[in-house]
Amino acid sequence: MGAYVTRVDPASNKNRKYYKADDGKLYNDYNAAASVNMSPQARAQRFLGEKVEQAKGLLGNVRDNTVVPALDNAMESGIVPGKEGMYIRYLSGTEKPLTQMPADVRAAEAQVTQKKVTEQEKYSHMPSAGKTFKEWQDLSDSVKSKNQMFNMYGKGSPATQQEESRLQQLDSQVDAIADRLGVSIYDLPESLNYNDGTWSQTNQTVSGNAAYRSAVVPDTIEKTLGQYVVKDGIIEDRYDFNEFMKPGDKWTRDWNGEGVLQSGRAAHALGIIKPGSGYDVRFDTGRR
Repeated sequence: MGAYVTRVDPASNKNRKYYKADDGKLYNDYNAAASVNMSPQARAQRFLGEKVEQAKGLLGNVRDNTVVPALDNAMESGIVPGKEGMYIRYLSGTEKPLTQMPADVRAAEAQVTQKKVTEQEKYSHMPSAGKTFKEWQDLSDSVKSKNQMFNMYGKGSPATQQEESRLQQLDSQVDAIADRLGVSIYDLPESLNYNDGTWSQTNQTVSGNAAYRSAVVPDTIEKTLGQYVVKDGIIEDRYDFNEFMKPGDKWTRDWNGEGVLQSGRAAHALGIIKPGSGYDVRFDTGRR
């Protein structure tokens, strides 16, 4: 593990502290070394190791006023990724709300919103498209029935030329709607049932539906915010594990890997976390 060392600054010819990495190179501080040498997961693990050493025996106000703000700053600047950082924050036992948005979470959340914007634009014409489809469906049934009854049974009258012409126009319009949505005309009834008029960029709920999430929500959001609500451009969420019984369950390992599993066991053994532990999340997306 690297450490801070004192060396002479060639510019000022005075002693100053440098961070000496495992490879022997000197950096201005830990953050500079981490950003150059470590993978995101390694950065998070190293960061946790250093902060745990600093915070041994220190909880409460010291933890919330020293360790947690340092971690929050590291996540916001992108040094520590949100998935690892937010879980480390949870393991600290803090209840202090998280208001600084991790850099990768901000980028992923903007991506989710843009996908919804694109989806909304794609379906924005649905009311008129639905009426067109309904008219096509009704007229198609009527023309088919009239012609069938007249040709097969000699009953009634065939469809008029005006009805046939209108049906041809609607055929083209319905084909165009299906092409725009990327579905066959047989799937249009389900597609045209889309109705999300309450959604906006500043007020939305990110769904927990598995199919929706796999198509729209990236892993960065899945493992940090999960389901969340945006009100007036502010993300309101709660980071916890309400189904948590004991670290070591299979889902804990699958969720974040063996390293997290061991950290969870340690935090639980020390009594730092327990069922119900967690913290509120409040992120400003900047959208108004």
